[in-house]
Amino acid sequence: MKAETLERRRRKVLGVAAALFASEDYARVHMDDVAVAADIAKPTLYRYFPTKEALFMAALEQTLGELRSKVAALRSEPGSAETRLRRTIALIHEQIGALAPALRAIEGEGTGPSEHSRKMLRKGMRDLRDEVVSLIEEGNRRGEFDAADPQLAALAILGAVRMAAIVGGGTGASSKRLSDLLLGGLARREEPHCSSERHRQALAIGGAS
Repeated sequence: MKAETLERRRRKVLGVAAALFASEDYARVHMDDVAVAADIAKPTLYRYFPTKEALFMAALEQTLGELRSKVAALRSEPGSAETRLRRTIALIHEQIGALAPALRAIEGEGTGPSEHSRKMLRKGMRDLRDEVVSLIEEGNRRGEFDAADPQLAALAILGAVRMAAIVGGGTGASSKRLSDLLLGGLARREEPHCSSERHRQALAIGGAS
């Protein structure tokens, strides 16, 4: 069989496996399920991936790599840094939310994936953080952001996005609320017309005194 065909089949298996690991708890996904869903014989599957964890790690690596490529492409698009950062937050939130069962398996204890999978996840998140740092630094240069420590800001953003996605899923509505919170903070801001009205009242009081 040609190398191109083998690679195409391997990528198909990884795509099927990623979907299964994203929809079911790690312990509930069996190699039989993957073989059936990928429409290949079980011995063939084991030639590609000798264990379930080897398959899991390869699927996770491919998924995180594809996510970083999407984030890098988004960062290179035209437009304001804030708009691109909001879209980046939404994208990561959605994709990590889809991986929630797999991430819970990695971060849990017991019969789930080993430390090798945890290391791979940490590397994938570091790669994403590098992309977010670059975007924040660009926003600083353009005067859109005022982040004294882009590394810390990116770490806080990714930590919040990851936790929100794992706990609550990655829906579009929650992604927007999360972006508003991360970029706008908790401080209450007055509407422009309210501020103008208060200013006029202050001037009136000052003129009457």
